[in-house]
Amino acid sequence: MCLEDGVWPRTKRGKRTYPTFKIGDWVIWDSQAGGFWTRKKGWVVEVVPPRRRPFGPVRDPGFDGRPYESYVVEVPGATAWSKPRYYWPNLNRIRKAKKPSIRKVR
Repeated sequence: MCLEDGVWPRTKRGKRTYPTFKIGDWVIWDSQAGGFWTRKKGWVVEVVPPRRRPFGPVRDPGFDGRPYESYVVEVPGATAWSKPRYYWPNLNRIRKAKKPSIRKVR
């Protein structure tokens, strides 16, 4: 299963096939706000079942959940002292990312 032309492939019945992730997987997606696009990268911290709301520090979206399995992603802060941010991205843009390498500091 792969992302082609920014759209996930469809099954024989016309439904989209989305990837599945597990807790700890690194993911990446593009988000848009205020006319600017931002690439966000983080790891999955919660798997949300269909028609359920996430349990955790994600803002209340105001509806009863999504009709498919979705994920809450933790994005690290900009500095070592800043708090991480939590997002509940739409599944049509999220994809698996490589785990970032960590440099040793002497």
